[in-house]
Amino acid sequence: MADSTAIEWTDHTFNPWIGCMKVSPLCDHCYAETLVTQKKWFTPDKTSAVRKAAESYVWGGPGSGVGNRKRTSEATWKSPRNWNRKAAKAGTRPFVFCASLADVYDNAAPAAWRSDLFDVVRDTPNLVWLFLTKRPQNIIRLSEAAGGLPPNVALGGSAGMQKEVAPTVGHLANAKVRLKPLFTFVSAEPLLEPVSFMSEPDVRNAMKMIDWVIVGGESGSGAREMKLEWARSIRDELPPHVTFNFKQAGGWPGRGKGADLLDGRRYFARPEVA
Repeated sequence: MADSTAIEWTDHTFNPWIGCMKVSPLCDHCYAETLVTQKKWFTPDKTSAVRKAAESYVWGGPGSGVGNRKRTSEATWKSPRNWNRKAAKAGTRPFVFCASLADVYDNAAPAAWRSDLFDVVRDTPNLVWLFLTKRPQNIIRLSEAAGGLPPNVALGGSAGMQKEVAPTVGHLANAKVRLKPLFTFVSAEPLLEPVSFMSEPDVRNAMKMIDWVIVGGESGSGAREMKLEWARSIRDELPPHVTFNFKQAGGWPGRGKGADLLDGRRYFARPEVA
């Protein structure tokens, strides 16, 4: 889960468990909730037992509680070691997004699962693990409780609104000093309003510790608009050391399928990892 992915900034996705709680306006149209609770991620050939299992997921949110979390199968947990062997043979370092249907730093998930995940990450040194969270305030505490951050992890946080920029960048900067990740990144996806990473002195200083910024619009049913000028403004203000990635413009009504070009150019760059 999965050997391939449509997410252009990663090569694999891995979900140690499934389930989460909406904690931000960015979560309002959560694709993971739609995939899981509406069973859209199950193909027609899946067994009725698997489909029935999907019906037991409860997604958390304001007024509805934290929801539930379900650990994925042992077969799924074996996938990263297979990817690691292939990467070692090919001499590559593929990126793994963990977790597309959950959040590694969700404190409602059992601590033992996170410890098991960190063990798998340590055992797969040829993989670059991307831990993207909407709970950056939990990164240091939960990483240390799980035995320390593995050295092949990159830490990321979501910030698609201006009010999320300062806390996200600040927590990532602190985590970079304390935990020594491979690199740090911010995902401004979905980008819901004009956002600046350089307008506030404290944030501008903390951005010295950020290596990658991903920008993208919202896709799927009810997608909210992202103006290209918002993405352009972020691209133009970032300091030279920050790698800029523009995933897509989004899929709100009238646009059709989200375009991946900004001013006629494709920005799919990733940080280089030795």
